[in-house]
Amino acid sequence: FRAGAQEFLKKPFNISELIVAYKLGIQNGTTIAGNVCVGIYNESGTQLATSGSTLQAGAHTMQSFDITDATLVPGRYYMALACSDATATVNTMSLVVSNNAAGLAQMAGLATEAAAFPLPATATFAVVTTNKLPLIAVFGRTLA
Repeated sequence: FRAGAQEFLKKPFNISELIVAYKLGIQNGTTIAGNVCVGIYNESGTQLATSGSTLQAGAHTMQSFDITDATLVPGRYYMALACSDATATVNTMSLVVSNNAAGLAQMAGLATEAAAFPLPATATFAVVTTNKLPLIAVFGRTLA
């Protein structure tokens, strides 16, 4: 996956119990270039956590980013990824169907936004046209 410079993708995820998110990660691809910014947004598009602009490092490795702890209650959230350089790559999973894979990505809740680096405080959700799901992770711990 090669994000356009100053474009970002938002991938939905659900939380079923109270957790504290303390780290985010991406699986870097072959080409390492520029900076990346990863974050968490709620369904309203409000940013809850961000790595800030960070140098992309390590081809074909998981790159993790410390964030300020963010308490997430049960519900739906979005992991977000933005790259400063259009040549930077992040590994993905492809949605493969006989036709309209981008439509499948839309059904899965993947969204995009143009002109956003680093990640903005408020996201504007737009229709995605890719069939690629970037490998992004949220590291969290449950609260007992």
